[in-house]
Amino acid sequence: MTDHIRPILSTQELRQIIKTGQNQRLAWLQDVSDGQQLSETLTAMANAQGGQLIIGIREADEPLTGITAPTEAINIITQTALSLTPPLIIPFPSLLLVEDKHFILIEIPNGMPYIYTSDGRYLVREADQNIPLSAVMLHQLMIERGDISFETEPAFRTTLDDLDWDKVNEYARLLRTAEKDVKQLLYKRGCLVKNGDDYIPTNAGILLFGKDPMPHIRGAEITAVRFAGESMSDTFSRQDLIGTLPDQIRRAETFLIDHLRKGVEIKATMARSEQFEYPLEAAREVVVNAVAHRDYSIAGNGIRLFLFKDRMEVNSPGKLPGPVTLDNIKDERFSRNPAIVQVLADMGFIERLGYGIDRMIDLMEQNDLQAPEF
Repeated sequence: MTDHIRPILSTQELRQIIKTGQNQRLAWLQDVSDGQQLSETLTAMANAQGGQLIIGIREADEPLTGITAPTEAINIITQTALSLTPPLIIPFPSLLLVEDKHFILIEIPNGMPYIYTSDGRYLVREADQNIPLSAVMLHQLMIERGDISFETEPAFRTTLDDLDWDKVNEYARLLRTAEKDVKQLLYKRGCLVKNGDDYIPTNAGILLFGKDPMPHIRGAEITAVRFAGESMSDTFSRQDLIGTLPDQIRRAETFLIDHLRKGVEIKATMARSEQFEYPLEAAREVVVNAVAHRDYSIAGNGIRLFLFKDRMEVNSPGKLPGPVTLDNIKDERFSRNPAIVQVLADMGFIERLGYGIDRMIDLMEQNDLQAPEF
């Protein structure tokens, strides 16, 4: 057990932790005798933003008691986590020593890959409570965790007439697909689903090839703004970039070319070279990444592309998908919208290998610019 004993905490340090009160990411139990409460708290935190569960605390204003059989308690905690559906794999619990008393610290990482149940119940941590997931919350969490895909769900109240078949046929010609096989191509790409003997568009199909995607998927646009100073003000130039996702990417690139500041560099050969304030390829990559990976199930909130005097900001609706976190965002490969990514890759907008963020960082470094912040 000694490998998991943490440095001794002072009473004041533990009291300071307790003083913050139980919340979405902090909870405590007196012991592990209440197996249901333990199971439900682990489940709820794993389905939310993770957090810390401390065993050995009664109430915030009572004397510190600790636990008397830490080895047995850790075994119970481990078995309880593994008894969830699916089994919850978390770091091994740690022992805390305070005033020669043992406490157990359980850490549930943020961004767990699955949706967990305790005795068949879907729970989530909200404030200091473990509450049942509503149908709407469960559906959204299933999209966030990749259990279901919004992009491949049938687009509400749409038919094949809502697709721009000129754009579809242009895409088919790009892939050298015979015109009679176009519907089958879209079906394989996740842009159509079968409805009996016929097909209907998916959300991805409408976003990529729709005549007018906006009425069907609210908020699926880019708001591009150039502000004069370092903060939002009344002096700005704005464009609402609408249409299919490929159209939005092209219009965003035009916006960047028109609104990024340009400077002149004199090279060793005395030739003049016009440079943008940021490498255009890196700026474009930010936009493509946002378009490809945003959560389109979130209605009423689009991508925001803001240019300020001292920075460029791109905000894409939705949490980080699947197992991606801020810590592993450069290395982890996971796509919320694989159908959209595939079609955009076919069209030459992105690479399927998933090295867009790496390339963006490298381009900024090569131009002696500050690395992007996420």
